[in-house]
Amino acid sequence: MLSEGLDTDPANAPAPDPNLKGEELVHVATFLDFHDAQMAVNLLLSAEIPATVESEMGAAYAGAGALRLMVPASLVEQAEEILDAEISDEELAAQAEAAGESENELKEDEPE
Repeated sequence: MLSEGLDTDPANAPAPDPNLKGEELVHVATFLDFHDAQMAVNLLLSAEIPATVESEMGAAYAGAGALRLMVPASLVEQAEEILDAEISDEELAAQAEAAGESENELKEDEPE
């Protein structure tokens, strides 16, 4: 499961990214599940696109209701491309295999 090991407590959600201040934020996606919203934020952050999650009421997420994924207006197209990209089963399997190999290499390097 993708959410394994993730902190799913809304009280521990990251504070809004300070890089988001000063530019209009635009709603690019809606999520009903905190895990899915957090994965989308992390995906965008890994592409160096600042992102945050707000509740339907426009405030920081409080643990209930739909979640709106917000990004700077200047990066909407890039964010949508990343979020809309589909990963093939083959690519997903290759990523999982590579992650497993990396984990095994780390274990081999650890002193006993």
